[in-house]
Amino acid sequence: IVYNAPWAANAVEDGTVSIYFGQGCFWHVQNQLVQQEMKVLGRQGAAITARAGYAGGIETGDKGKVCYHNRQGAPDYGKMGHTEVVNVVVPEDKVGEIGKSLLDDAAGSIFGRHDPQDFGPEYR
Repeated sequence: IVYNAPWAANAVEDGTVSIYFGQGCFWHVQNQLVQQEMKVLGRQGAAITARAGYAGGIETGDKGKVCYHNRQGAPDYGKMGHTEVVNVVVPEDKVGEIGKSLLDDAAGSIFGRHDPQDFGPEYR
C-alpha cells in the first residue's frame, strides 16, 4: 500500500480522523496501534483500522508498486523517498490519547524506536 495523503490529519464527515504514524519498522507501530484501538476504542476483528504501508515518496516502481529491500533489484521504497507508516482512523476526541500512548512508548526506547537497527531514510 502506498499512502498519498496530506501532511495533516484530515477529519471526515463522520467525526473520525485518519492519522499516519511513522516510527521505524511499521510492524511494531501497527501492533501498538492495534492494541490501542482495542484498549481505548473497544475495537475487535474487522473494526481494527491500523494498516501498514508506505508514504511520502515521490516515485513508484513498475505498475505503481513500492517493494521492500530485496535481492532481485526490484524497486526500493527507501530510495524512492518512501517511509514506513501505519494509518489508523480514530474519533476526533481520541486523537490525543492514541497519539500520546504511541509517543510515550517511543520515548521509552533507545533512539525513539524499538528496533535500533531501523536506520536510513525509510525510517523517520
